[in-house]
Amino acid sequence: MDEKRPLDIQTLGRWLGENKVSRTELASSLGLARSTIDNYFSKGNIPKHVQILISRYMKGREPASNNDFVSQLSVPIPNKILNLAVRAAIQKDMSVEEFVVWAVEGTAKRTLEDKGCK
Repeated sequence: MDEKRPLDIQTLGRWLGENKVSRTELASSLGLARSTIDNYFSKGNIPKHVQILISRYMKGREPASNNDFVSQLSVPIPNKILNLAVRAAIQKDMSVEEFVVWAVEGTAKRTLEDKGCK
């Protein structure tokens, strides 16, 4: 699948069947509920950020890093900024979560370097 083209639900359905992957297995691998995957099929639409994760899974890559300990931080983000982050993440072929981690890490490092901190 070409990562720059949208993943449609028919292609995903075919791939699941051909590769003998259940919706439950797909959901579990992506950290989603089975009902979420079922909703994509019933609506016939997959959100763009999830398309990226599924495309990576289909290519045999891990959709997100499971090697690091992860903190579940909740930060309120205005929709205007979130929408900007979603568009930027898509451009960088990342999930929104990956993009936010990447952007925060880069900004924090630059801030510390600018202040001479280590």
